[in-house]
Amino acid sequence: MKRKSSFLLAGIIGIITCSLVFSAGPDRKAAAALSGADLLQTGYKKNPTSSYIYNPVGKPDPFRPFIEMELIKKKMVERPKPLPISPLQRFSIDQFKLVGIGGDDKHRVAIVEDEKGKFYPLLQGTYIGQNNGRVVKILADHTIVEERVETSTGKTRARQITIRLHREEE
Repeated sequence: MKRKSSFLLAGIIGIITCSLVFSAGPDRKAAAALSGADLLQTGYKKNPTSSYIYNPVGKPDPFRPFIEMELIKKKMVERPKPLPISPLQRFSIDQFKLVGIGGDDKHRVAIVEDEKGKFYPLLQGTYIGQNNGRVVKILADHTIVEERVETSTGKTRARQITIRLHREEE
């Protein structure tokens, strides 16, 4: 019984499909076979109701970038100086005390203590101080920090500050 109903259903679908294909008039079949150039010569229009013309007035340009670079550059210039990231940059260099240096000649680590008693490690390249000082060298008994300081003439120059190792008094 199931087999007969499936054949019946297939037959009905076939009849409907054939009737739809053959119901199109002969000129529609011919137009479907013609190319675009042939359609223009015969004057046949596929869809005579679509005569839309795009008007770009008041619409955004789709090829223009969403982000205006000039505006971003202005915002970057107008931004205030960022807040210090590290606690080492919240105090001046003279408020730190060098309490230890460890490592070998290739890789040394210096330990500094602030006024509150907190300890911080210093590696070469670490920022320290309020003037964006940077650790340049860590030697066996002292550390050299380089700061960029603006002179009275408006130029910037490098100033080197040496932090000596404080040894316990015997």
